[in-house]
Amino acid sequence: MSRSVLALFLLAALASPVRADHDAPPAPAVLQGPLGLRTQGTLRELFLDPIILDARPIDRFQLNLRWTVANSWSIPTSFTKGAQTSQIWTDEQADSLTVRFRIPWSKVLGAGRSELIPGSARPLWARLSTSFEWRLTEHWGGWSDAPIGGFHALIGGFDYERDRYPNNQTRLFLGDQDGLSAFDLHHSILAMGDLIARNQFLLAEFAQAFLAARFDLKAPTGRLSRAGGSGGWDASMGVAGTFLLSPAWTLHTMATLSVLSEFSAPIGLQPETWHGTFEVSFEWNLGPVELLFEDRLLTPLLVDGWTRVEFGGSDGFISSAYAASFRAHNQISAGVRWREFSFWLSEDYTPGSNPRSVITWVYVSNSPDIVAGLSWAENF
Repeated sequence: MSRSVLALFLLAALASPVRADHDAPPAPAVLQGPLGLRTQGTLRELFLDPIILDARPIDRFQLNLRWTVANSWSIPTSFTKGAQTSQIWTDEQADSLTVRFRIPWSKVLGAGRSELIPGSARPLWARLSTSFEWRLTEHWGGWSDAPIGGFHALIGGFDYERDRYPNNQTRLFLGDQDGLSAFDLHHSILAMGDLIARNQFLLAEFAQAFLAARFDLKAPTGRLSRAGGSGGWDASMGVAGTFLLSPAWTLHTMATLSVLSEFSAPIGLQPETWHGTFEVSFEWNLGPVELLFEDRLLTPLLVDGWTRVEFGGSDGFISSAYAASFRAHNQISAGVRWREFSFWLSEDYTPGSNPRSVITWVYVSNSPDIVAGLSWAENF
């Protein structure tokens, strides 16, 4: 899959129009705006994950192709609740290709009436856009275990018990230890994801600020047994803001509340019904290049009340799936954008009590351990 993805991006690069110095710059909707990242990881990607978008309305169709590689890691982790015992094991590299097509409804329905929005001249349908998004993921052993282990050795960091298991293997399990599982994968597999519709409606605009409402919906087109989706419908509502701080700096914010359905498999471990996301994104415009710095905070994924079965002391606890499953998740990303292309790296560092680690004020979920991505976008 990786070779075909790189070939697709090469074709996109060749198809992109070459602009001479005297040509008009790229349309703002391509060059500007947040990276629009989701929080990756084997379990979180099964559910709807609202992504931050520029709150300003668009007036052209947008196509976005993105490839990401995410390394997720944990040792086999058992949890108990009463007489029930369940287990999570995430050890994989996930290569994903995402296609996102955004529609400005003014192009389809016309501008619409402006008097429906008091105090504003912007027509109704010029305020609304919808992004349709679909993802294809290859769950496999990959190549990234050795570089990550080498980096940990170089800086003298903890390697999260990786040396106890062979590199570049696929080991994914979520289920009960009585034999019922949501997925049980030990070989490479290609998984189709869920279909997502992301709707945004401009509520208010000022000289340097824009406020928009968000409503996202996930349809269960991915199969849980292949780790392609949770098997249920999810929805979210929220608000997004864009603030033009200066000609060079732009701030984007988003806060959403999601309702998540349970896994389609009747296992003991299930997601929290209500799930919150808060994100900020800073754009630094340096002319032909933009630098982006983003921070995403998500509430815990799975329902609390489960107790981890003690194994391996503090090292075993830090290497387990506990943080990724039952604690909040804070993802920090840095990216660079040139013309239609964006590249980024993401790491997960969540402030909070971590008394079983050498560093007691922050914890790392390792699901994912690290994410790298490349995207291409164009207006039509």
